[in-house]
Amino acid sequence: MNVDNNPIGDEGVRFFTKNPFPFEKLEYLILPSVGNISEANREAIMNSQNFQLTPPLGSEERRFRINRPQLVEEKSDPEKEKKDKL
Repeated sequence: MNVDNNPIGDEGVRFFTKNPFPFEKLEYLILPSVGNISEANREAIMNSQNFQLTPPLGSEERRFRINRPQLVEEKSDPEKEKKDKL
């Protein structure tokens, strides 16, 4: 995905915390700067969209990787089920 298509700036952050947006299609979220994004805005984004922002790699880094919880599907093991029944 082209990171240039991500929301940028304080206005974008405020907008996307109040309006639905398909965050699941984003790989990165670009924020104005580490100092300009408030913890409240960051929490609102994470809580409302159910994903986490990885802290930036460097102090000047403005690109946050979005880590979404992965759904783990338990697969049945026929051999184990046979043993459990015995």
